[in-house]
Amino acid sequence: MRSFYLDRPLNFAHRGASHQAPENTLAAFLLASELGADGIELDVQLSRDGEIVVIHDFVLDTTTDGAGPVRERTLAELKELDAGHRFDSAYAGQEIPTLQEVIDAVGHRLLLNIELKTASWRDDGLT
Repeated sequence: MRSFYLDRPLNFAHRGASHQAPENTLAAFLLASELGADGIELDVQLSRDGEIVVIHDFVLDTTTDGAGPVRERTLAELKELDAGHRFDSAYAGQEIPTLQEVIDAVGHRLLLNIELKTASWRDDGLT
């Protein structure tokens, strides 16, 4: 585990290396690590079936080829969407990752700043 006590500021990549790869995807997080980030900031919310998925907006339209609210789709339905379709063809087919997939991929080498996204002031099970 890395220490928080360093003689320099920590460098966090917002939604991964989101200017060079699709935001909040494994590709963006892995690239952030390759570029020397100390950590990543990412956003999580719940799918319809209660899975923790990594996506910023409450609707799919902004970053995927899907439409409508994230919380109205199951994990299986979310996995069918392309989160890389707006980037270079090298990123075609990038999935919306689960939090566990991100932890498994980069949790051993990057610090994680996890923002909990809830659709309302009521507890939706994430907080």
